[in-house]
Amino acid sequence: MMLSPVATAAQMVEIIWQLPGAVAFRRNCAKVCVRYLGGDPTLVDEITANRAAQERLAATDPTNAARMFGEAVEAELPKQETARRLRLQNDELETRVLMGARQALIDAGHTLDASQEWSFRDRIANLMRPTEAAAPQTVHAGQFLADRMPASEARKWRSRFGSIAARMKRVADGLLPGADLPRDLKNVDGNPTPVVVYRWPEEQSLLEGAFAELTAVVAESSAVPGSRRSRFR
Repeated sequence: MMLSPVATAAQMVEIIWQLPGAVAFRRNCAKVCVRYLGGDPTLVDEITANRAAQERLAATDPTNAARMFGEAVEAELPKQETARRLRLQNDELETRVLMGARQALIDAGHTLDASQEWSFRDRIANLMRPTEAAAPQTVHAGQFLADRMPASEARKWRSRFGSIAARMKRVADGLLPGADLPRDLKNVDGNPTPVVVYRWPEEQSLLEGAFAELTAVVAESSAVPGSRRSRFR
């Protein structure tokens, strides 16, 4: 007789969570969750052992009830591999487009300034990183501001905006005022400059919040008699 599944492995775990008397199960799940969030490195060995056990079951006892968890994980692997392959293809295509655009400008007799060279360099460096998790893309406050204000205004308010964003980042990360923040060499007015960097797009909302605060500061400054009115893009 062919058995038909009525729930996935994830759904069955969720059902068990709701059952009365499953205290030990919930306690064990909570411990695993804490170890995962806390970065317990011994989980790696346990996961490797579980994978080996699943492979043995697949070869010697494929109808074993424990196989439903291995099968649930294995069903996701092709999707992850496809997504990874698509990311690599997209990165390769964008790299070719960037290099082609740079060469086209040179062939047309255009001399690239330092700012343009650094823009090409930063983007290609991001594309060459192995994974977003290992080396996330980053932006700096001045770069973010330059995309939202005229160049002259961005230079005028860059320092203030950087201070606001850095303060918000320290609060978000639970750091003390004045604590050191991650820095990297970035293009600032065509020069490689060590500046505070923000993960993109993970910290986009933080920078948007800092920009909203700066907007209020600029509006207040513009309301002062004799001050020059600022116009945002």
